[in-house]
Amino acid sequence: MQTLTLAYRDVDRTPVIFAIREMAKKHCNLDVRVVQIKNEEAFESALFDGSCRSSGQPHAVTLWLRTMGLEKEVGTIIVGDDETGRWGQWKKVTGGECVGTFMSPLYLPEALAAGLKVLPVPEIPIVGHFAQACLSEFARKHAGVLREYVKAVLRTLAWLTTRRDEALAALASDLKDCMKLENDSELKRRFDSVVNGLKTKPYPTPVAIANTYEIATLEYPEAKGLNPLSLWDLHWVKELDDEGFIDDLMR
Repeated sequence: MQTLTLAYRDVDRTPVIFAIREMAKKHCNLDVRVVQIKNEEAFESALFDGSCRSSGQPHAVTLWLRTMGLEKEVGTIIVGDDETGRWGQWKKVTGGECVGTFMSPLYLPEALAAGLKVLPVPEIPIVGHFAQACLSEFARKHAGVLREYVKAVLRTLAWLTTRRDEALAALASDLKDCMKLENDSELKRRFDSVVNGLKTKPYPTPVAIANTYEIATLEYPEAKGLNPLSLWDLHWVKELDDEGFIDDLMR
């Protein structure tokens, strides 16, 4: 059995990550070793050590404010999770320092319990939270392994979306341990929040790629001028889709 390391940072990604591990072992003869990493230095070390990386989305506040017509009307501050806890920026609102914050639905209950209200915002097309990244040289040398890995990802999307209860039951023990949860209803709420945003054919749209590129260049100005399409390799997904692999999974 071939081995691949999947490095991740945020526990809110684990429903997908643990499901990939299960599908890879069961159907693809691939041992996906899941490793959580705690800081940016460890993140880069994992990536350059021949691992794949499940990456979160960079800050999209600017695009949200622009969509709402507020980009030039309000000031923003970036508050790190190290100051407030994961998605705990709402504490700056209850403390009177800010008038609002953007946050994931995964972490709403504590904020609502503190008296905050939800103001829905328009959806922004971006490449989602479960993009898989690795070095191009690693992909070139291990094309067969990566094809099997992509199969595992596609099986994961089908499993989570079409047999949700079965998937949750299979993953519940590991998810509870990782998320430090005991309550079944809270686990299901978080699980559903993740799964509701998944697509079984994970093609990013041109608009999503453009928005993701803009977000990235806001955080990393040195990336300006890079071809936005050069970072995204969809050929394994396209090959498998053309072969009917995804449609067969959905039958």
